[in-house]
Amino acid sequence: MAALFVRSRGTPMDSKCAHSFEELAKLIREKREQVYYPGPHSSNERSEIEKRFDVTFPVDFRRFLGSYGSLRTENLAVLGLGERDQIGRSLSEMLLITRLRFPDFPKELVPIAHLGNTLLACLNCDPSHPFFGCVSSVDIEHSNDLTKLTPCFSDFLYQHLVSLGTTFD
Repeated sequence: MAALFVRSRGTPMDSKCAHSFEELAKLIREKREQVYYPGPHSSNERSEIEKRFDVTFPVDFRRFLGSYGSLRTENLAVLGLGERDQIGRSLSEMLLITRLRFPDFPKELVPIAHLGNTLLACLNCDPSHPFFGCVSSVDIEHSNDLTKLTPCFSDFLYQHLVSLGTTFD
């Protein structure tokens, strides 16, 4: 498991994250008019998925599932355990489909969002892997094409939420 340290506010945080879960939760509250989340998943639901697919969700993603379940904005749907994304799949269904359809797809990666066409945002869920907790974009048609997006889930979602309502010229 990744090393933990205590921030000055006394909040445990993965040392590689730029934003704590508390900072993410505050931003979600601030953007509440632009986000939808159905509500928490139980630790039993989460444990069942982890056991079924032999993965370990990083602490910040576990906290996200336990607080929000999933999250949807105008241009991103973060998969939850039971909530469906824009094409009607849950995290466990997307993981199962990806593993069955693409046998060479890295087993440590868990799809958490569609980024467009065949591109997925995937969370590394293997605690023994050096990139445990990182979010990468993966082209599912070419599973060797991985691009690291953020060092942790909290940073991935935080960056997306900060950009809501922002226009780029």
